[in-house]
Amino acid sequence: MPTWSEFLGVALALMLLVVTLVGAYRTAVFLRHFRPPANPLLSPADNLIRVGFIGLSFISAFLLGGAPADLGLSGFSLTEALLGAGLGLGALVVINLAAAGGIAVFGPGIYRPAVIRAILPRRGFEWPGVLGALVLASFQEELFFRGLLLGVFDRFFPPAGLNLAVGVLFGLAHLPQGRLGVVLAGLASIYLGFVFLWRNNLLAPWVCHFVFNAGQVALAARFPHWLKFAEAEGGP
Repeated sequence: MPTWSEFLGVALALMLLVVTLVGAYRTAVFLRHFRPPANPLLSPADNLIRVGFIGLSFISAFLLGGAPADLGLSGFSLTEALLGAGLGLGALVVINLAAAGGIAVFGPGIYRPAVIRAILPRRGFEWPGVLGALVLASFQEELFFRGLLLGVFDRFFPPAGLNLAVGVLFGLAHLPQGRLGVVLAGLASIYLGFVFLWRNNLLAPWVCHFVFNAGQVALAARFPHWLKFAEAEGGP
């Protein structure tokens, strides 16, 4: 029988998951009709929410009896950071090629560029803030989806099956990016989960996630015509 502490930990994790998925759905609906007047990554309120989400993830892990090592928090390692950077660059190439192939086969409407369009720095001085917010956002997602859902919940479920389930949930959390975004994010999650289970460390998938996200923003800023093409054919 689970203890009250474990019950509360599971309930808190489920609440965070529901908030994530409902937020993704509402964001998808909002971005179909509106463009945020300011970059959401630079919003103090949004970043405070991310910090709160991180704190609640830690509390859930603590209630479930998870140790820092279960979350993959084993200290800084240059090897893990470099591995994550290399894997992130590799993922950037592979996923963009897959996205280009998907759009070529199914048409631009399968992907929605509204998210990347909303978070692009609009002035040069915004770049440090955007990159800093991406560090925070990628840690938030990795701590929850990899550290908590994989590293702590693997005591209840087989890791391989759990990684697939987390991949589905992570994909759905990227609903604002359209059907192609959901599929590619789900596959990326399985990839990140494999890295986490392989290394038993959160640093490599966190750096991988950040490098990929930062690379996506840099590519969108460098090649804005691609976003215009997707918007014209696929809608916002």
